[in-house]
Amino acid sequence: MNLTIAAVFKRLTPFEKQWIDTYLKRLQTLCKTSLVHIKESGADSESSKQKIGQQLEKIISPGAVVCLLDEKGKRFGSQQLADHLSLLEQQACKELIFIVGGAHGHPDAIIQRADLMLRLSDFTLAHRLALLVLSEQLYRAYSIKKGLPYHHV
Repeated sequence: MNLTIAAVFKRLTPFEKQWIDTYLKRLQTLCKTSLVHIKESGADSESSKQKIGQQLEKIISPGAVVCLLDEKGKRFGSQQLADHLSLLEQQACKELIFIVGGAHGHPDAIIQRADLMLRLSDFTLAHRLALLVLSEQLYRAYSIKKGLPYHHV
């Protein structure tokens, strides 16, 4: 299964980039992974969301499973995420796309296209922080699936 993380942000600080890259490099040893940066514009929220939606639609293939990160989404623990990834693989999912929205949320068309809405925390997270947490949790979930010693119960 190919894993894509599409994230909306203006830019990452060197510190953020370093930590996100750390987990993505680890994750790439366990599954094919890519990060797609969707640049957030400084325009008003509706026109910005519309542009972001158009860019996201270009990267979402017809058969892809789309998971939006959203504060209203379903809450998974690390083991539940690992189990869900295993289930998708059993269902022959070829591509899984996680979308981390920008400051103004997700475009309506992308919300309607989503197969799953997931929240990382009861707290509202800055989207760059959500990207870091997602990267770590995906690495943790794949470590659980593969029986690696990263996750301690």
